[in-house]
Amino acid sequence: MDIGIVGLSDGNVARRLAHGRVNVLAFDADGLAATLADERVVVAMPTAVAVARALSAPRVVWMNMTPGFATEVMIQELWPELAAGDVIVDASGARYEDAQRRGAALATVRIHFVDCTIAPIADDPDHGHVLVFGADPAAARILAPYARILAPDKGWLHGGPVGAGHYIRSILNGGAAVDEAMARGAAAPVSSLALKLASGRVRGATQAERLLAAISEDFGDQTLPP
Repeated sequence: MDIGIVGLSDGNVARRLAHGRVNVLAFDADGLAATLADERVVVAMPTAVAVARALSAPRVVWMNMTPGFATEVMIQELWPELAAGDVIVDASGARYEDAQRRGAALATVRIHFVDCTIAPIADDPDHGHVLVFGADPAAARILAPYARILAPDKGWLHGGPVGAGHYIRSILNGGAAVDEAMARGAAAPVSSLALKLASGRVRGATQAERLLAAISEDFGDQTLPP
């Protein structure tokens, strides 16, 4: 099993996947890929396009870019190198409306788009990450094996259609309440998880703790096998 990562951030997602015996091909403009290659965590690639070309189908490319223009440009670079059934994962803090727009555009060429909220449980990759992602069912099934490696038991959730992952992030950041989205008439991917987090009744000192507490109640409702 392999995955491409474009934009490594602190490198802990790559480390966790590598520890789970995933072959990680990575490009990072800041040079972290070379450092992690020396640690035998990733295979460093010279460009994002090289990452996409080297993956086996169905290709999964995980992006951790700055939201907005940088993410848009990277998608435009990547998608011509991909084929029907491949997956682009956006783990940035983008707006859920942007995720919905990008997902609809990529769907016209039968490429799956996944928007993911990811919160580290601690600075140590051994503790894992909490994940909530928005995706169509086929993409969710492709991503599920990676989610099981990244997250602890019951620490990940397919939160709904494209847009659901970044909508959860906006609630965690205090940037979007469910009633505000409804009032604007926005096609917000409101889920039971979103409602719980927006209500304020889920407690936790960190975003990861709040997500874990909320996900533990919803995990059994997933359409995917746990």
